[in-house]
Amino acid sequence: MKENNSFVINQNSQAIGNINLPGSKSISNRVLLLAALSSGKVKIFNLLISEDSKVMINALSKLGVKIIEKKEYTVVHGKDCKFKKNNLNINVMNSGITMRFLTATLSILGGDYNLDGIPRMRERPIKSWVDSLKNIGGQIF
Repeated sequence: MKENNSFVINQNSQAIGNINLPGSKSISNRVLLLAALSSGKVKIFNLLISEDSKVMINALSKLGVKIIEKKEYTVVHGKDCKFKKNNLNINVMNSGITMRFLTATLSILGGDYNLDGIPRMRERPIKSWVDSLKNIGGQIF
């Protein structure tokens, strides 16, 4: 069903098609994470290669996601929401996008993770974000 230039995907349905990405690190990281959560192979064209997307790719790889980077495209082998869960230390460097997206995702999926970054990342304000996730059931310590 199409509404206002968006697609509504009902539960238990598949999304099949092509989407052209604009040059955006935020959209690129969203697509990487969604592809990793999927249950199949996703071929991504026009992925913006930035410091943030490299950090997200490294983090997803630590979570057990196979990612193949080619010159023309990137292939993500989705893990069907089944990431590695035990005692993982993930360095998000200075990528606030990666920190926010993974904090939310991993708090829902469960597991034992330590997300950290460079000293500057530790100064960034994420307390309200973490508190919001805790209020809806996220177990964050």
